[in-house]
Amino acid sequence: MRQFINNQPQQDVEESHEQSRSNTVGIFDSGVGGFTVLKALLARRPDLNVVYFGDTLNAPNGSRQPDQLHGMCRNMVQFLIDQGVDIMAVGCNSCNILMGSSELKTYGIASFDLVSSTVDWLKVQHHQPQNLAILATLATINSQYYERKLTEAFPQLPLRSMAAPKLVPLVESFPWSEYDLRTAVQEYVNPLLADGFNNIVLACSHYRWIERYLRELDPEMTLIDPAECLAERLAASLPPAPQGARPGELHLYSSHPNEAFSHFAEMAIGRPASEYIRLYIVNPYEEHYEQTGRP
Repeated sequence: MRQFINNQPQQDVEESHEQSRSNTVGIFDSGVGGFTVLKALLARRPDLNVVYFGDTLNAPNGSRQPDQLHGMCRNMVQFLIDQGVDIMAVGCNSCNILMGSSELKTYGIASFDLVSSTVDWLKVQHHQPQNLAILATLATINSQYYERKLTEAFPQLPLRSMAAPKLVPLVESFPWSEYDLRTAVQEYVNPLLADGFNNIVLACSHYRWIERYLRELDPEMTLIDPAECLAERLAASLPPAPQGARPGELHLYSSHPNEAFSHFAEMAIGRPASEYIRLYIVNPYEEHYEQTGRP
């Protein structure tokens, strides 16, 4: 794995390797979607230290070949391990599909993924949904991973899947076109609602950022956010925060910091994010593909 460091002094990287291995959470995603996991987690445990990596250079993940994406996911996980995290939170559903809980366990630290967290959350609800739609990237839908896990847990539950390949590029292109985004949401969600599927799993972490466009179509729909399910499960696994605990440290890395990355980082942490953002490229696949013609 090749690594490039541009605007971050080498001393900063070395110091980050020495972070305390005490409730330091690593979150990774193709770009800004994983910030929904960060936001949900900090709402519950602001005292946690967090290292976030968004591979914005190579986004979107959901349209890539599985072997290429799997290698990118492994690189992101290893980068976070190198930063001293002791808890891993998968912020990308497409990566979650390729790196199931069994592979994550091989890294020797506590790991929390979106799919199993969502299934576990549904199991403890007093009122089970009568049906469930899965809105996700093409890679996630093609894998049928959510469908298998949900069917194992709820054999009689009617399921419907909808790939939404336009949504992640539109979100990542912030500031986005209101018209294009609203039109795309209507294209994917209206058929689900027409068939009576108004319980929707947002099986891509980017989709929470466009919740208002979804609710325009049906204010009464039930949206199930795996980011919230993961954050709830992770927080419940930890001992209570010490009384008077200070906010934890934040380290936000991006392979291509841009306006979208900064905007959604600020949405997640509730304050200006520029001082926390560093450029760190761990997946230079685009350059490799241009030179070789292969992933």
